Amino acid sequence: MPKTNSKLLFELIKKLSGSEKRHFKLMNNHLLKAEPPKYLQLFDLIDKSKVYNEEKLKLKIYGSAEVTGKKFTVLKSYLYDFILTSLQQYDQDDSVEYKLSSMMLNIRGLYKRGMYVHGLQIINKAKKLASKYELPTFLIRILDWERKIKLHLVSHKQYMAAEPDHRQEILTSADQIKRTIVLKGIFNQLIVLRQWKNLRTVMSDPEWANTLKLVSTNSDELRSIEEKMNLNRILAIRAAFERAPQKTYFHQRKLVEILENNKLVEKENPFYGIASINNFVNSCISLKRFEEAAEYNERLLKKNAITEEDKYYKRYFYVLNQLQYLVRVARFKEAKKELEAFIDFPQQFGKEISINLQFIFTQVYLGLNNHEKALEWNNQMLYVRNKELRKDLLSMGRMLNLMIHFDLHNFILIDSLLRSTKYFLKSAETLMIYEQKMLRAFRRLIQTPEKKKQLEIFRKVRSELQKLIDEKPRENIYVEAIYLIPWLDSKIKNKKIAQTIKEEYEALYLNVEVK
Repeated sequence: MPKTNSKLLFELIKKLSGSEKRHFKLMNNHLLKAEPPKYLQLFDLIDKSKVYNEEKLKLKIYGSAEVTGKKFTVLKSYLYDFILTSLQQYDQDDSVEYKLSSMMLNIRGLYKRGMYVHGLQIINKAKKLASKYELPTFLIRILDWERKIKLHLVSHKQYMAAEPDHRQEILTSADQIKRTIVLKGIFNQLIVLRQWKNLRTVMSDPEWANTLKLVSTNSDELRSIEEKMNLNRILAIRAAFERAPQKTYFHQRKLVEILENNKLVEKENPFYGIASINNFVNSCISLKRFEEAAEYNERLLKKNAITEEDKYYKRYFYVLNQLQYLVRVARFKEAKKELEAFIDFPQQFGKEISINLQFIFTQVYLGLNNHEKALEWNNQMLYVRNKELRKDLLSMGRMLNLMIHFDLHNFILIDSLLRSTKYFLKSAETLMIYEQKMLRAFRRLIQTPEKKKQLEIFRKVRSELQKLIDEKPRENIYVEAIYLIPWLDSKIKNKKIAQTIKEEYEALYLNVEVK
């Protein structure tokens, strides 16, 4: 029996939901005697443990008896395999792929025993199920079994007459698989690049541009739900890169509509529904469609989630969206309550607070005028181990860092921060015009102690940024994301940033005159 990594066993048990644990226990009820078998004892001990301690586990299971050879290793492996078997049985009622796999094994068993008519009956059911859920990989295997069985059931003439149609069915499914593989591959690469690289440099590459153009051109050939889903995902990411919020909104809404009109896809994988609504809510917020964002964020909470991980992400997405909205409308006290509630939310999977949340937490505390707490969260984001992760957020975090330190009057520290920030932005290939202007402004500010002259600098850079975002709307995405204009206004008007964010929101969306 292969060695089971202790960490994997510990993580697997910790990820089980309450109902999955009950199912595992029920599977073993018939084995229970006066004392549970040792693998069940190990399960219970790990389930109750907060950290994995192998020596303590051995002591509780074996007592003072000597544990020789690979005795404990074999026990861990047995438990690990038994849990996986339990999960297969647990998922069989909800998973179409599990049902089809089981049907394929039944067809094979009947074929080996010459029970062709019975096998064909199962084949007909399996074909309907695979077609209903658009699973071409299974459909090809089912059609191949149908060919084999019909060799024994129909005449030579009947078989030859049906073969061209049969072959075409298989080729159609194969074409669908090929298109799905290509689209899924492009989508997965874009997701990785968005998380780890700067998409601006990657997607301007001619090879990528031609690939995306080809995907868009051949969209009429797409037939399956999965193909259409992947196409809209790809086009939404491209629109987000191009800073085209209306296009992003269109493709995210299209994706939600596809899933709402095809409940079977979401039933098989509930996370599709959770992720699609979350992305749509984000696109609504970016367009200030706040009522629509609120409506769909509430829908997100009502989405079905089978696994504990899906439940976690549903809650995570909901909170992130709520915080983005509350910060936009300057309701910082409400945002703080949401923030604190999420931090207390059980982190079953050992996840650290994500860089996205660290970014928004920084803004919440900045709006509350709690600069020490804002700096604490911002530092957590900036000192992430992998500097390739979300360079867009890290770049904006650097600018937030300068703003916070300026508010704290840490002018000596700002001098060194300016050098490191410029170096980071250049190395990350993300140095934008607004960043260049702000770096120069900060340099002048720390060299100008007089309040009156500082005020002139604030007014000048504020005017330059306003002109910039009017001429280059793409720059405004970043300026708006860190509330740079309200921050500058807070200096010019001698107000708290929460007040200037509120004034900006009311002026733009409530037609309230700002004094």
